[in-house]
Amino acid sequence: MPAISGGGVLAFSAILALSLTFASCADNSDPDDENPSPALPANVGENPIKETIKLKEGPYESSYLELRADRTAQYIHVDDDEESKDKKTIRYTYKYSYNNEKKTVTMIVEKVYYGSFYIKEEGQLLTYSEICSKIDKEFTVENIRQYEKKYYEEEHKWIEEYYPGCDTYEEYEEALIKKAGFASFDAYTEYNKQYLKNEYKAYFSAKITYAYESEGGKMTLTEKFTGVKNLFNSECGFSDKSNYARIGCYSASIDYYNDSSVTYYYGNTVDTDKKTISFESREDGEKVNATYTEDIEAETVTIKFKDKDYVCKFEGEKYIQVE
Repeated sequence: MPAISGGGVLAFSAILALSLTFASCADNSDPDDENPSPALPANVGENPIKETIKLKEGPYESSYLELRADRTAQYIHVDDDEESKDKKTIRYTYKYSYNNEKKTVTMIVEKVYYGSFYIKEEGQLLTYSEICSKIDKEFTVENIRQYEKKYYEEEHKWIEEYYPGCDTYEEYEEALIKKAGFASFDAYTEYNKQYLKNEYKAYFSAKITYAYESEGGKMTLTEKFTGVKNLFNSECGFSDKSNYARIGCYSASIDYYNDSSVTYYYGNTVDTDKKTISFESREDGEKVNATYTEDIEAETVTIKFKDKDYVCKFEGEKYIQVE
C-alpha cells in the first residue's frame, strides 16, 4: 500500500483527518484529470512471466501480488477478520513491461480501489480520472461540514487541546478555518478536494521497477530505488533516538528533536519536480519549507530540515513467488 498514510490510499479516514485538520494554503493547483501514468519502457527479450504467478512479501502476509503473462498484474488483499474471512479484494491493477537483458520488470498503476467517504456504495477499482470524478461529487461544502460536525462531536476532548475555547461547532469551524489560513469554508473545502486529487495523481504517476531472479523455479522481485516520485508502495526512512523521518511520493514526516523536546512535523506536499517539502507542525501550526536530494546509487534521500540533515534509507518491497 502506498506510503506514509498508514494504509496509503486505502486509509481514507486517516488521510481525511490529517488533511482536513492540518490543511494549509500551500500551492495546490488543480491537477489534470487525464491519466498521469508515465509510459512503460519497451519490452526487451522474452517475457520471464510464462503463466500467472503469486508472490508475497512474507510467508504470513495475507495480501499478495499476482503477475500474468499478458503483462498485467494485480495486488490482492485477503481479509483475515472473522466477519469477512478469506474475502479477496483487488486493491490495485498494473501494467508491466520487462527487460530480459537487465533482468527487470517495470510496473505502472492502472486502477486503484476507491472507497467512498460519503456515498454508501461498495468500493470500486477506478482509473485516476474516475477517482477525480468521484471526489468532485463527494467533496462538497455540505458533506465536509457534516463530517466536521461529526468529528467535533466525537472528538471534542481532543479538539479542545488544539482549538481551546470552542464551546460550539460554529466556534470550532471558525477557529479551524482561521488556523488553516483560509478565508471561507468554501475555500477550505476546495483545498481539501484538490489535495486528495493531487495525492492520487502522485500515486498514478509512479513507475516501479523490480529486479528479478529465478531460483528453483520460483521468481523473486526486489524493488530498485529510482527516485522519490516512484515510491508508490515504499518509503525512505531515518531513525536515530528521538530523530525520525520518512518520505514517500506525496507526503513526509519528521520528529524534530531540539532542546530536550520533540515536535512532530507533517509534510503534506512533496514536490518531486522541485524536490521540496512543505512541512507543518502538528502542535502549533508552524510552517517549514524543506528541500531534499536523492542518491540513486546509495539508495538514499537526504531531507534538509532546519539545522539538520536526515539521510533516509530506501525501504523497498521484496516479493517471493509462493505458487
